[in-house]
Amino acid sequence: MLFSYFTPIFAIAYFSKQLVRNMAAKIHIKNDRINSFGGIFFIIDQFRSSGLAALADNTLGAKGINTRYSYSNVIENLTSVFVSGGEALEDVNFFRQEAFKANPDYRFCSADTIGRDLRGLAVENTEFQAAESGKSYRLNINDRLNGLLLKALLQLGVVNKEQPVTFDYDNQFIETEKYDATYSYKKANGYLPGIAQINLHPFYIENRDGNANVKFEQAETLERAFAHLKANGIKVDKARMDCGSYSQEVVEVTCCNCNTFYIRAMNCKSLEKRIADIQEEEWQETEINHKKCWLASLPFTAFFAERRYRLVVQRTLVPDKQSTLFNSYVYRCILTNDWESSEREVVEFYNQRGTSERTFDMQNNDFGWKHLPFSFMKENTVFMIITALIRNFYVWLVGRIAANKAFGLEATSRVKKFVFRFVQVPFRWVLRSRQWHLQLFTSRPYDRLRL
Repeated sequence: MLFSYFTPIFAIAYFSKQLVRNMAAKIHIKNDRINSFGGIFFIIDQFRSSGLAALADNTLGAKGINTRYSYSNVIENLTSVFVSGGEALEDVNFFRQEAFKANPDYRFCSADTIGRDLRGLAVENTEFQAAESGKSYRLNINDRLNGLLLKALLQLGVVNKEQPVTFDYDNQFIETEKYDATYSYKKANGYLPGIAQINLHPFYIENRDGNANVKFEQAETLERAFAHLKANGIKVDKARMDCGSYSQEVVEVTCCNCNTFYIRAMNCKSLEKRIADIQEEEWQETEINHKKCWLASLPFTAFFAERRYRLVVQRTLVPDKQSTLFNSYVYRCILTNDWESSEREVVEFYNQRGTSERTFDMQNNDFGWKHLPFSFMKENTVFMIITALIRNFYVWLVGRIAANKAFGLEATSRVKKFVFRFVQVPFRWVLRSRQWHLQLFTSRPYDRLRL
């Protein structure tokens, strides 16, 4: 009786165990030379056919007679790393597996080789002394690589000499514990590079000590950036900058190199007094980014009063969380020489700087700036400029691939989605009739993709 009572229980346990066994995936290991990331070879081909490989070799020169890898090979390797979701330079060793070495037309050097070649492109830091405090700060100015960065944009066609561009400048703090990193107002060690963009693409980067004030030598940095544009026949229509550029020297340099400029003005006692004199009926109520605000304009007289610059003031209501009876306003000002646009148009154009700041997020998280490979600023500057070139190439490439809807990409797709939809595809190389053939195991139309 006892056995017959427990028989159903044992039966249930037995069949449940068998069901779990049947549901488990059966794994068979095959030793075929098949690997992932087959889309990499298409990307390298596009890098070469776009003319960037030849441009890099012509601009940077030959490395030596007995050198196996060229500078274009180094940049191709780094491109392979970051457009495949890699985070650091050392990830290039992953691409040196046997399957990637099957075709001799694609050369994958080691991370040590790339590091050595990038160090060879570094230039010494330049030391500047602040007139007020007497302190010295270092800047790294690599004109040759910045020239390559700008020429690459012209080669890709994302910048047209016939059409004036929009210029953006900002300083981006990069937290790092490198040997020569200095303590910043961000309460961390790092660098504070100045980054200039045209049409939302980085084209000029100067690295600097993390403890340097953003206004320090900024006018000179901007002069060098504008000089690169002039040397390549590129004209600037509009320029946007944040409050870190609000100074008489920067305004002087900027207004001489563009048609109209828009600079966030810092709040100070003189501006607060001018704003307080604005009559209530002069404020125009409107809605920007789904928030109600009030706009007004007044002549700017803090400096260059004879030039009749314009101050566009935006007033936004901030409710008092402790009381329903008292509210306050937040005032934001934009200094400009544009008197033709309305206040709303000025504010909306300036607010588009948020799109340019998206570039910094891409550089930090997708293209290696969060994991700088070297111990010294001059070498990390080389890495930052080269990876900015790779980022510009990626934006150009994904925009063209997005035109083919079969891959499910948009022109604004980030690297993570690009890897999943395009790069990660099984492949193997086959040698037939003395020619290499790339076999892709996918239903996506790589063979019909024409850029």
